[in-house]
Amino acid sequence: MFRRNPAKSACSLAWTTSAVLAAVLLFPPRVLAGTAGVGWDETIAAKSVKPGTVAGLAKLYDSGPCAECHRGIYDQWRKSTHSASMFNGGRMTAALRKFILEGLVRWPSSGVKAPGDVKVKHLMVCAKCHLPQLADATDEVAREILETIETWQGAIDGNDPKTRDQAAEKLSSLNIGCLLCHNRNAVIHKLVDGYPAAGAVYGNREGAHPGSFAVMKKGESLGESIFCGQCHGYGPNFDLENPVQCATAYGSYLFAYVRGGGGETCQDCHMRKNRLGHNMQGASEPVMDNAALDVATEVRGYLWKDVSTYVPRVVVEVSLTNRAGHAIPEGPPSSKRLALEVTATGGNNDAPLFSETRNYRAVSMRFGRSGLMGEGPHENSGFTDDTSLPPLQAVRERFDFVAKSEDIAGGRVVVRVRIRQLEDGALDSGAPDWYEFRKELKMEKYP
Repeated sequence: MFRRNPAKSACSLAWTTSAVLAAVLLFPPRVLAGTAGVGWDETIAAKSVKPGTVAGLAKLYDSGPCAECHRGIYDQWRKSTHSASMFNGGRMTAALRKFILEGLVRWPSSGVKAPGDVKVKHLMVCAKCHLPQLADATDEVAREILETIETWQGAIDGNDPKTRDQAAEKLSSLNIGCLLCHNRNAVIHKLVDGYPAAGAVYGNREGAHPGSFAVMKKGESLGESIFCGQCHGYGPNFDLENPVQCATAYGSYLFAYVRGGGGETCQDCHMRKNRLGHNMQGASEPVMDNAALDVATEVRGYLWKDVSTYVPRVVVEVSLTNRAGHAIPEGPPSSKRLALEVTATGGNNDAPLFSETRNYRAVSMRFGRSGLMGEGPHENSGFTDDTSLPPLQAVRERFDFVAKSEDIAGGRVVVRVRIRQLEDGALDSGAPDWYEFRKELKMEKYP
């Protein structure tokens, strides 16, 4: 039987550690020297001249050639929000403009005193997820993006639809396309699996591939939730100079859904089960089809004794069970709400008896704010609670109100659950519902 000598092992370990440290100091690997690791020089970014225009960056990561062989997948992707990550109907464009003009320009340590001072590194606060390839471009591209946004906004203000649409088309050419997922961001553990090579596409198998990307390689992480977590992450991006907190789905997935016994991946729910493939829609699109949220309701009347008098009352109980792999809603707390609305009418004239709305918001942005709208990164307004619906748990709500006996007998209750995008801070602003559940119940007279 082989036995180790503890003293000798400790000595050997010390010698080995010293030798490794000496080797690192004498021959430092490139990754420790502040440059990219081994294999970086084979990437698209390294082999290409840095684009100096929006058109050049769009061409470098153009998804168009992929459509020649993958038309079905391409058409799915075109319907997804990934294909409009820098425009998204103007919502992202407006948010980026606000971030620059009301954030960067006002922050004393940003180095941005005027829009012309904007560089790529400034926009990466948003572009890290909405346009990662911007890191491969020159600062002129960052400034051109801002100029295009200003042109777009000016055309809206000046009622110039032609110029507006031209600017929108230009901004829409920048997106999360095929080469982002299947090349640039395809490899997560680069020191183990190597950097993504310029002439390869990464998928679920190895082999030859037609066109300028002549090799197909297996992307070990493409089918795992960690892949989506690169953008749909934990919360504040602490690797940035000014961390912000937008996407939190992956953190919720790990620490609530998986911890609670969930076993699906992001791809299972957002690509396979909904049969939308690369469309990858979720709660922000109507195809959610009630799949992620169970709503159970019950209404009844009862007599409540108020000192010596019996008063007819009504109780409405609603149970919300989130079956998604993450909290609902998730994402920027400033923009999304899940609203539970309960209204009651009764009597012969259907008179209003009761109305109440309870809102649920995404995880707090405290210590992860962008510092806009007068709120600093460490704001302490008290409006910081996470009231989103956790996965795999039932959230039960009770509504209780007084009603006349005759109103209860002929009355009804409407329970409505909506997920909406706030516009200018107002839930009922005319913006379309992303998701809606509606059920009408008859009020039962007390026993």
